[in-house]
Amino acid sequence: MSNGCTYLMVFLPNNAPDTFLMFVEDAHGNTSLRDYSDGRMRNLPSAPTIRELSRQTEYGRTRFEIAEIRRKEDVSYWQSVTRQFNERYLSAVTRQSSPPTLSSLAATPTVGRARKTTGQANRGSQRQLQDYVNLFQPELKEVILSKMPDVLRNASIRWISPLEEDDYREYQDEDFLRAVGLDEFKTRLGEFWPPNGPCWDGLALLQSQITGAYPVVLLVEAKSHIPEMRSIGCQASEASLAKIRKALEEARKWCGATPETDWTGPLYQSANRIAHLYFVRHWLNRPCYLVNLYFVDDPYRPTSVAEWEKALEAAHDELGLDALVPGLLEVFLPGKPIVAESACAPSAVEVSAKPSATSHEVSPGEPKPPSSHGTFSQASTEALEKSFAAWFDQWHHMARFHGSTLPDAENRIQQVLELWDQPIPGKWKRGIDLQLLGGVRYRRGDLHAPHQGEHAIERMRQTKCMDDVFAAQEAGVRSAMR
Repeated sequence: MSNGCTYLMVFLPNNAPDTFLMFVEDAHGNTSLRDYSDGRMRNLPSAPTIRELSRQTEYGRTRFEIAEIRRKEDVSYWQSVTRQFNERYLSAVTRQSSPPTLSSLAATPTVGRARKTTGQANRGSQRQLQDYVNLFQPELKEVILSKMPDVLRNASIRWISPLEEDDYREYQDEDFLRAVGLDEFKTRLGEFWPPNGPCWDGLALLQSQITGAYPVVLLVEAKSHIPEMRSIGCQASEASLAKIRKALEEARKWCGATPETDWTGPLYQSANRIAHLYFVRHWLNRPCYLVNLYFVDDPYRPTSVAEWEKALEAAHDELGLDALVPGLLEVFLPGKPIVAESACAPSAVEVSAKPSATSHEVSPGEPKPPSSHGTFSQASTEALEKSFAAWFDQWHHMARFHGSTLPDAENRIQQVLELWDQPIPGKWKRGIDLQLLGGVRYRRGDLHAPHQGEHAIERMRQTKCMDDVFAAQEAGVRSAMR
C-alpha cells in the first residue's frame, strides 16, 4: 500500500499475452492497468476490479505485491521492474501446460505472442497515432507522402495498425512480418534479431503506381514528448545481447554512424528501429521507410517544433548520425485535442470544463467522475447501452463525493433517475464458470503433490469432480450414438 493505493504486478494473458502489467487500485476502488514493457507507459482499457483480479491470477505465480513504489512517470524504473518479472516468471507461466477443463474439448484459435491488443489509449503519442490513423487519414497521408521521393508522392497508403476495428493491435516479431506480407522471411528475422523485438506503433503499406513494384513497408514510431525518446536501455539477456550487438553494429556501419557510439544505451529504442529498417532494406532487399512521427503541442505534454528539433539534434549526435539515414523520415504533426471516445473506451458522462477544487485528480485509465452540471448526452446513452462496465461505473460515481454534505443534490437526483430508466446493458449475467462447474477447482500451487490435511482433501474432491464430469460426458456421447 502507498498513499492509500494497492500496487501489484500481474500477468493477464487476455490483456497482454507477453508481459506482466502494473495493477493499481486507488483509495476509491478505481483500478488501472499499465504496460511499461516497451519503454513507455501505456494505459490498458477494461482494468478488472481487485476481486476479479484475485480470481484471474494466482498469488506467487501470476500476482505479486510491489514493495518499492515510485511515481508512475518513472518509466525507466517500472520498465526495469517489468523486465525482471518477465525474465523470472513469464517463461515458466507460459511454458506450463494448461490444466484440463471442459473448454479444452473445443479447439480455439490462438493469438500470436507478439501481437498486442492495446485497446484505445487515453492520451499521449499512442492516442494521437490511433486518432490520426482512424479519424484523420487524409492529413496523415499528405504529410507522409510529402517527405517521400517524387516517384512515391502519388502513392496510396493502406494502414494495417493501429486500427479501431482490430482493437488497435500492435505487431512485433513474426507477426509484424506477416502483417506486411513478408511472412516468408520469418526465419531470417530470427537470424537477425532475438524474440521480443520492437513493437511497432503503426504499420502500413504504400503502393506506388509503378507496375510490378513491391509494396513499400512503412514502420511507424510515434512520440508526443521528449522523454519518450529515452529509456533504461537494452535489458536483454546475455544470450540475446550478442545477437543484438551484432545487428546494431551492422546497422551502424550501413548508415555511416560513428563507430564508437553506444546504441544499447538510453536511445536504444531509436537504434533498434533503425536496425529493423536496415534489416528490411538490406537483408530482405525490400522497399521500406521508418517514419518517426513527432506530435507538436500534444495537450498531454505540449512540445514545440523548436524543442523537438533541439532534442533530435542531440539524439543524432549521441547516436553518431552525421548524415541522413537511408529510408528514415522525421515528420511533425499537430497534436489533436482528445474530444471523442470510441465504443472501445466510452465516456460515461459529459464532464464540466473546469473541475472543482475539491475533486481528486483522475489518473489515466480511471473513470471520470460525474459532472456537476448537465445530464447524459445522446452519445453517452449509446455508450451505456453497449457497456455494462460504464453503466456500473456511473452508479459507483454517483455515490461518491468529498466532504460532509452532498454537493448539487438535485442534479445528482436527476442523473440517478435518468440512469434508473436505462436498461442494464451488456453481458452482466454470470455465465458458466468452469472452475465451479467441473473445471480445475483446486487452486493451490501443489496440484501434483498436495500437502497433507486440507490440501489433500481438496485434491481428492477435485479428482472426484473431474471423474464425474468425464463420466457425464461419456454418458452423453453414448446416448447420442444410440
